[in-house]
Amino acid sequence: MKNSEYSRLCNASMAWECTSCLFPGVDTPVRNLGKPSTSDKRETSGANIRTEMNPGLNKRGMKFAHVNVVTLPGHFADVDVLLEKTAVDVFAVTESRLDCTIPDGQVCPSGYVCYRKDRNRNGGGCAVFVKDKWPSKRRKDLESESLEMVCVEICPDKARNTIFAVMYKPPSMNPENFLSSFKQDVLDKLTDEESKDIIMMGDFNADVIASKPCKYTRNLMHATRLHGLSQLIKKPTRVTEHTKTAIDLVFVNNLHRIVSHGVQDFAASDHSVVFAVKKAGVCKAHAGTCETRSFKRYNKEKFRSEVADIPWSVVESFDDLNDAVSAWNTLFIDVANRHAPIKKLRVKRAIKPWITKELKELMADRDYAFKVAKRSGNE
Repeated sequence: MKNSEYSRLCNASMAWECTSCLFPGVDTPVRNLGKPSTSDKRETSGANIRTEMNPGLNKRGMKFAHVNVVTLPGHFADVDVLLEKTAVDVFAVTESRLDCTIPDGQVCPSGYVCYRKDRNRNGGGCAVFVKDKWPSKRRKDLESESLEMVCVEICPDKARNTIFAVMYKPPSMNPENFLSSFKQDVLDKLTDEESKDIIMMGDFNADVIASKPCKYTRNLMHATRLHGLSQLIKKPTRVTEHTKTAIDLVFVNNLHRIVSHGVQDFAASDHSVVFAVKKAGVCKAHAGTCETRSFKRYNKEKFRSEVADIPWSVVESFDDLNDAVSAWNTLFIDVANRHAPIKKLRVKRAIKPWITKELKELMADRDYAFKVAKRSGNE
């Protein structure tokens, strides 16, 4: 301790306490020397989140992930931050709770293509987001009309195609009806796609780590094994105060092509993220572009003068309103382009001003508290 600091603390009029023995002594700042400030706490918790990210997500390859998000519109910011951290190539959600009144642009992350099957805003629904650098297409011929699922085929230029399916089995759905449709409408159809990599994820509501699995779980695992699918998840994906279950599953047909897989905490939902990383050729993302006007050589007076000299009488010669508007736009834009030409800029990621640094710090604090709660068993 510096002499000046010690002298200041010797002032009898100052109330304080020792941080080690709680003996009355110094008020702040000495008492706070042993306590991290709010900013320090946030930085520490943020660092914990970064260091505790599942290392399997850093493996090189094509990354697939799924989470039961329990309403996508309410957790879109969390999904966007998760994708920014993990750079997942194909991300699927169940219980999206969307309907036709919510457009793709409202829930699709920037740089991704959206495929979805909605139920309503009260429950259910699936959605798949594929990075636009990967050519992809919807495979409705492999989907079942009686099941909540989305099936997409990813078609890389330098790797074998991948059939990716996400599925949701509601707890209220009869297990026998689900298994019947699953076998006939999904597994039997996938038999013709054996030359491709198959990855199937979803919330199957089948606890595969239970000490005594139920009949539905046993039949589900038996059916997938008969069709050459291996289930990867061995850790809990949904943890409550009294239960730990693995109901979010990952099935693959070519286990030797999976370089890593696992579970990643996701505090925005009571379900964790399950993921798998598959060997794949490197695909360079196309740089995004946007158009903007350059005002580098713009002169306000010259622009106004030239606009005033435009022969606007030409517009009045058209009888059709649409033709008149088109002529007006052509005359004005021609002048605007000369004074403020349009140029293209490369952009890496769409700007989302509502996801601020402070919001990310609060998310980090929440995620840290969630991890502590899971470890202690108190939720």
